[in-house]
Parts: sequence; structure tokens; C-alpha cells
Amino acid sequence: MITVVKTFSIEINLRKANSFSFFYVLLSNYFCNATNSWFYYMVQLRYINNLDNNEKLEVLIMKRIEKLYFILTYMFFIYPPFIFGLVSIYQTEQYEESVHITSLIVNLILIVVLVGILAALIKYKKLHIPNKLEIKYLIFGFIGNIAMYFYTFQNAMKIDDFVTIYLILLVVLAADYFLISNKFKVKELWVLLTLFLVVDYAHLLLTGCGFADSWDCAANHTYDVLIIILYSITVLTILAYYGYRILSYKLFDLFKILNVIFVVIMSYAFANEVIMEEKFILTIFIFMPFFVIVDFIVSIVNKTYTHKTLLFYIRSTTILSIFGVLGAFNFFEGEIDINILSLMVATTYASLLISIMKPLLKIDVKEDTPLKAIKQSFSGVHLYECTEIHKDLIKEQYGEKQCDHIVLETNSYSLVAIIDNNIVGFISTYIKPLPSPLENLNEGYINIIEVHEKFRKQGIATRLIEKTEKYLKQNKIAQIRGWSSNYKLEAITLWNQLHYSLSSTTIWIEEKKVSVEGYYYIKKLN
Repeated sequence: MITVVKTFSIEINLRKANSFSFFYVLLSNYFCNATNSWFYYMVQLRYINNLDNNEKLEVLIMKRIEKLYFILTYMFFIYPPFIFGLVSIYQTEQYEESVHITSLIVNLILIVVLVGILAALIKYKKLHIPNKLEIKYLIFGFIGNIAMYFYTFQNAMKIDDFVTIYLILLVVLAADYFLISNKFKVKELWVLLTLFLVVDYAHLLLTGCGFADSWDCAANHTYDVLIIILYSITVLTILAYYGYRILSYKLFDLFKILNVIFVVIMSYAFANEVIMEEKFILTIFIFMPFFVIVDFIVSIVNKTYTHKTLLFYIRSTTILSIFGVLGAFNFFEGEIDINILSLMVATTYASLLISIMKPLLKIDVKEDTPLKAIKQSFSGVHLYECTEIHKDLIKEQYGEKQCDHIVLETNSYSLVAIIDNNIVGFISTYIKPLPSPLENLNEGYINIIEVHEKFRKQGIATRLIEKTEKYLKQNKIAQIRGWSSNYKLEAITLWNQLHYSLSSTTIWIEEKKVSVEGYYYIKKLN
């Protein structure tokens, strides 16, 4: 996680300061700190003897609560379920059927109150008027509030056959596309949710029963063959995509291989209804999490752990669960059971969890497309995130000076290029905020990039740079920058070819007491 420390310098006359204003500032900064873990706000107080006599608290360098509108945007999403919980507790039984109406009223009152508070803060100049981007975010939050309301109260409103998790998430994704990002983010969800929504509605149309009311609905079996085809397409799509993503992680150590073997054997057993004793099955399911935990322990101790391991086990467990559901409802024998639709729900939540974890944990698997995977397999060059073990190898092969430039902190991104278990290149970038007044923007600074002289002019440096750029773009970093001396002619030519802007600059190296001529290179990313 990138940690940006902002320091606000507040000048106070402690003898005459307005206490309300003082506590407002502290509360504002605490609110931002408590609700946005990306920023830590520190308040520096100092005595000022030459203030005027208006008994004011003067804030010289402090921005308004600039994140407040963004915080409210995502708070809108969680209002309906929490309101539902409170209304369910305090509403009497005779009004149980109208819980969605009561909750709607409470939800609207809460929004009106918030609008009133914001208007008052703006009027008294405690908060800035939302700009165009903030207005878009607020609209996005309001759409999310409506979507979550219908999803929360789908049963009470008897619309659970039509308002599904697939529809709600697609609405949110569409709102994000049109209002904020203007790009199809989280393609996995777009594809799977669209497929699931079509299958769900087709099932409702062909059988007359939805997944929510399957327990008391007499299904129409006229189109059973078509239903089996829909189920099969859905299952094959999930297995193909999840299987490919597992392969793309390239995490095949002993424990991962054992996990894959276990999933394959158990999936085969579920599919073919192999008779196994209950004790044997329970033993297998005890050993599975045991090996997973041991894998985490070993990789953490050996400093080879990456967050892709989490995604690996989420996907492999989901595949196993799919075969378990199919076997339990005799799908492989040609039987049709509406409960098989539950695998779409389980897959949705698994993919949603993965989509949330990837940006939070900065897991970069975006570049692992089929064409690139095939191309890399023939080239023999593989890129990996740098670990302590890689850093030690760099020290042995390239020297201590190069090793010292490798940054492995949370606000950094370092890669190694490997051919036949040998490190042939590496790049290390650390992320830092730009100077004031652009301290809200971050840049990635390339601390070092190196390719072994025997492996140059093979596109390795370009791949290292492109993968670093993708990672920084994914994490909303504004620009990437670095410096190269004049004698590295190949490097300067490469930066120019990759469309970096170049600026001739002379820098002073204190430890050598010498000035060196070179170029700063920079590219805008977001």
C-alpha cells in the first residue's frame, strides 16, 4: 500500500482561538484518517504572537476535506443493508411485509439530512462546492444506493426472480463505465455476469421457475435439452476461464501441484460418483487446508510469497466446489436440478472477491493474456516480481551497488527477467508524491533498470518497462520518471522510442564529488 503523509501547518493563537473551529479541524482530519487508510493526517500546531484580535483560527496550509465526497459515494452503497437491519429490529411484526417501504423512507431521510449538512458546510465555507468529477462520483454513489436497495429488498418486494446479483453488479459496472472510468474494467466480471444473467433469465423463461422460488415452483420440463445445453456452456466457460487463470499465475511449486492433483482427483470422483468412505473424504478435506496453510508458511519464511497464491487457491477451490455441486445434483447423469444455478452465484462471489483483492493487494496479472503467454513460452524470458531471494542473486551476479538500488518496500514495484533460472535483467521503481501543490498525485521513479550485456537488444528492457507502466497505470499513478547519463546511449535511444519526453540535465553526485550530464525521461500515465 502506498502511504502518503500529508502535513498541515496550522497557526493558532491559543489564548484567543475559537474552540469550535479548532475542534472542527481536528475532527475533520480524524474523519479523513478514520475513513481513508491511504492518508495519515498530522497536525502541527505552533504559537503565533502577531495574530489580529478577531479571535479566529487561521489555517494557512490546509485543504478542505477533499476526500469527503468520495467517501460519501461509497457510503451510499452500504446504507440499504444497514437500514434494513435497523428497521427489522425496531419495526413491529404487523408491519413486517412493508419493511422495504419503511426502509426506503429512512434511506431518503438520511440522504436529505446529508445533503442539508453538506449545504450548510458549503454555505459557511467549511467545505468546497463539488467539482465535476466529484459530482460524477456522487451520482455513481446514488445509482449504487438504488441498486443496493432493490437487491437488499428483492424478497420483500417479490422481485427476486428478476433483480439478481448479476444484474446489480452489471448496473454498477455500467455506471462506473459511463460516469467515471470510460473503460471496461474487471473484464472477468463483465463476461461472466453477462453470461450468468442470460442463463438465469433463459432458465426462468423456459421453466417458469427462478432460482429464488425453486422450492415451491412446478417447473416446465418441455425444454430440458436446451436447459442442459445452457448449463453445460456455463460450466465449461467457468472451468476454462478459471483453469486458464490458474495456469497464468505460474505458481507451480510442490504444494500448488499437490493442490491441482487433489482438485483433479476429487473432481473426477464427483463427476463419476466414485464411492468413497465418509472417513476418507473427511480426511482428504482436512489435509487440503493443512497443505494450504503449510504452503503459506513455507513461502513466507523463504520470502517467495506473492499475493497471487491467494487467487490461486480461491480459483482452485471454486473449481472443486463446482464439481461438488454438479455431482450432488446428478448433473453428469443428465438430471436437471435448478439448484445447479447456485454454482453461478458462488462463481460470481469468487470473481468479485478476486476483483476486489487485485487492486487492494496490487496483484498485477493484467498482462497475462493468451497471446502473450504463448509468446513468452517460446521466448524463454519470464518476468516475476522481485523477492529477497532475487535481490540476493542480483547482489552476487551484478554487484552490491546494483543490489542497493532494488527497492522492495510497500510503495515500490520491482521486477526480474529470468531465462533458464538466471536473472538477465531487472527494474526497480519506487512511488512517491509529487511536490506541492500537486502532492495529491504520485509518480513512479525508476531507481534502476539493468539488462545483462549478453541479453541486450532482445526486447527484455522494453518488456520490463511496459509491465512496470501497466502496474503504475492500474494503480492510478500519474507519471513515470527516471534519469540516465549521457554515456548510456542505448538507454536514451530506448526511452525516446518508447515515447518518453527527454530533458537534458546535469546532476551532482555528492559521494563522487562530480557532476554528470544526462537526461531526465518522463511519461504521463494517467
